[in-house]
Amino acid sequence: MNTYNMIGLMSGSSLDGLDIAYVTFTKGQNWKHVLHHTKHVPYDQVLQEKLLHAQQLNALDSHLLDQKLGEWMGEQVKTFINENQITPEAIAVHGHTLFHAPNAKISVQIGSPFAIAATCNLPVIAHFRSGDVQRGGQGAPLVPAGELALFFDYDFCLNLGGIANITSVDQRNCVAFDICVANQVLNYLAEQKGLPYDAEGQLAASGQIHAELLQKLNDLSFFELNPPKSL
Repeated sequence: MNTYNMIGLMSGSSLDGLDIAYVTFTKGQNWKHVLHHTKHVPYDQVLQEKLLHAQQLNALDSHLLDQKLGEWMGEQVKTFINENQITPEAIAVHGHTLFHAPNAKISVQIGSPFAIAATCNLPVIAHFRSGDVQRGGQGAPLVPAGELALFFDYDFCLNLGGIANITSVDQRNCVAFDICVANQVLNYLAEQKGLPYDAEGQLAASGQIHAELLQKLNDLSFFELNPPKSL
């Protein structure tokens, strides 16, 4: 039986901060996992603004931000390790996406894994999308392979990130695709009320369905029935 003690890092399109998790994965007849510790580190206003406009940077400034973000992530991991007195074997990091154009075989994430590795003195696993887009895949959603391995006894997995996506957990015919925006819009609307996000969905629960707006959304061509290809 193989056991792996890993730290995972995620910076999503909702631009709220860095999520850190310490997880033990065990490979027997099936994969199993135990989630030990988690932490959310909000971006300060300066870093958040830089990331928000990072797509407009020239090549040099983009690489400088890549380096600085990686160093910052590495420092957050070091703090997380010390706080929880843990000994991870490696770090898995997706990075923060700047450009995603799979039809052009391009997907660019910043948060240099080399800077993270140098800061933490730990191996870093990264560039999860790159191989898939080079082979004609979409590189997204990011999580179906993990869902197939860890949640094989479910029919579907719904991931509510900056964008919502769903995976049909079927080893013979796995299908995964984006379905609509999620926290990108929800956080924006919560901020109009002076809140960073809608805690426990309290604002949403107190609202009413706007039938006309819902119909306009459902009429968008994005939501036409067009089943994606299997993974």
